[in-house]
Amino acid sequence: MIAGCIGGLLGALRLVGVLRSGELSGDLMDQMWDLTLVALATAVVAAVLAASGGVARFLRRPVTDLGAVALSVYALQLVVLRPLMDLDAWRSSAGWGWGCLIVLVLVPSVAMITWRRTLGPGPLESLVALVTGKGQAT
Repeated sequence: MIAGCIGGLLGALRLVGVLRSGELSGDLMDQMWDLTLVALATAVVAAVLAASGGVARFLRRPVTDLGAVALSVYALQLVVLRPLMDLDAWRSSAGWGWGCLIVLVLVPSVAMITWRRTLGPGPLESLVALVTGKGQAT
């Protein structure tokens, strides 16, 4: 069931032109493994944030801010990802690969944390709140 949902999502992304056939690595099992790694990383972050140490307190606010604007962060990452995929230099060297990773993760994250702290809810979160009749996003 889950594999079917992931396959359907990937097929839909290919259909609308977000993903081209050569942009995914591996088969469905490889993608499921990637999804498992993301879930484990999420669990580690949650465990660190649940701890009461100084580092956890330092990380709590940025992670909370990112969680509050997660939909906008994901959308901004797609906007940043498209030119990086067209550039294709990330495949040629490790340096370009790390640079692209930093641009893909840090630029949208810093932009949306700044947005959250200065302007409040993210643009897509506000749109969803408006469309669903919730009035105002938090």
